[in-house]
Amino acid sequence: MNTQNAVPAQRHAELSAAITEHRAKVRQADVAEARREPGLKGLLGGYLYFGWTSDYDSVWDAVADFVATADDADLAHAHLEVVELLDRQLDDDHLTDVLNDDLRTGYSPDTDGMTPTQFLTQLELELRPLGLG
Repeated sequence: MNTQNAVPAQRHAELSAAITEHRAKVRQADVAEARREPGLKGLLGGYLYFGWTSDYDSVWDAVADFVATADDADLAHAHLEVVELLDRQLDDDHLTDVLNDDLRTGYSPDTDGMTPTQFLTQLELELRPLGLG
């Protein structure tokens, strides 16, 4: 074995591990900040962030976590925002822009065979306060 190449390879592995650790810390900080956002932005940016699949098995597991941890006011706010978004009757291209650009989600409904409208319709049902159904 060439020891000259072993040192750079070891250093490369150390740097790679340090970069991975740094990225994880940055992601945790970004997620924590997003979760402080009210309503729908907190849900989509804080629970369905880029890389959310490392923490949840499905989009609905992430939504269930939000529902379980959010206070009543946040749930009501998120629900109202979904209803208002659906009431705007935007086409799916515009809804995709809203989800990605405005709400900073890392979730793409098409990965689960849904359109943005179908996703938001199901999300509205998941967030609907008891007694409204």
